[in-house]
Amino acid sequence: MHDYQSLIRHKLSVANHRLQKLISLGISTVGWILWIGGTSIVTLVGPVMFHYDRECQLLEMQQQIIQAQQAATTPILN
Repeated sequence: MHDYQSLIRHKLSVANHRLQKLISLGISTVGWILWIGGTSIVTLVGPVMFHYDRECQLLEMQQQIIQAQQAATTPILN
């Protein structure tokens, strides 16, 4: 009976150790994936958004220039 209990304790100890290693590996893997994803977003999507915002500003400026030209009155020559 004593050998059976020690065998069960040993197997539970081994299972506990393996589970802890698996959880630790899972957490580090998720952290690694999040780090890669965040870095990719900053390096790939950031410049695209910056360029898009700059282009929108240029288009707004062009629209303002066109509106100013259309609103300008032309002198009437007699």
